[in-house]
Amino acid sequence: MSLLNPSTASRAQTPGPRVDHPDPGHSSPHPSTARRHAGAGLATAALSMMSGAAVWASAGVDLDGAAETRTVHEILPDIATSSTALTATFALWLLGMTLYAATAPALARLDGASRLPSIAAGLIGLGAPMAASAYAAFLVLTNVLASAPGTDPTLANAVGYYATYADWVATVPMAGLVPAFVALSGRDSWAPRWMVGLAVVVLVASAATVVALLTGSGLTTFGFVIVPTGMVLTLSVGIVLWRRA
Repeated sequence: MSLLNPSTASRAQTPGPRVDHPDPGHSSPHPSTARRHAGAGLATAALSMMSGAAVWASAGVDLDGAAETRTVHEILPDIATSSTALTATFALWLLGMTLYAATAPALARLDGASRLPSIAAGLIGLGAPMAASAYAAFLVLTNVLASAPGTDPTLANAVGYYATYADWVATVPMAGLVPAFVALSGRDSWAPRWMVGLAVVVLVASAATVVALLTGSGLTTFGFVIVPTGMVLTLSVGIVLWRRA
């Protein structure tokens, strides 16, 4: 109240509406920026992984089959002969895992009410380090044990078994759950219907791979379905997210 006129409210007693100014240091990125970064990261990661798989196929070394039958020591000469191609494969896969890891923060910031992108980001944090350790074990097998004279068969089989199964355990979240969850999170907005259908197929393939891992068989048959379907879905999700940013 004014001291001169009690019926007049002072400015101090009638504040105007409060205006909150955003802190420039804590401003969140625009949703389209998160989509663009997530899309570019997933697409380039998928391309790197697919390129590595193509080089792997050209080497003609069946490490998965040897790990299943505990005969990795028997194919050490073949591994040594194909060491250049196999090293290139694991280098491309390590690059792909790095790109996946760099994509995780953008996935966690995707707009929408669904929590699936955040879960996908968490799965990348679990799967990428495991995959990287598997590829490091593959490199030890390729560039150390395969060329060493008189390598102990038990050691070769143990390293090969770890490398193969750690790779497959990481493949389930990275190539299966991550792209499927991201695609399903956009089923009512940016994801086309065919992509949602492919996501369901990839989830089924992920379950088949888990069965193959638990039973110790099928990794080179029905368990392998997750690789082509998951990589195609990852690439598709990345392209669609980037184009619709």
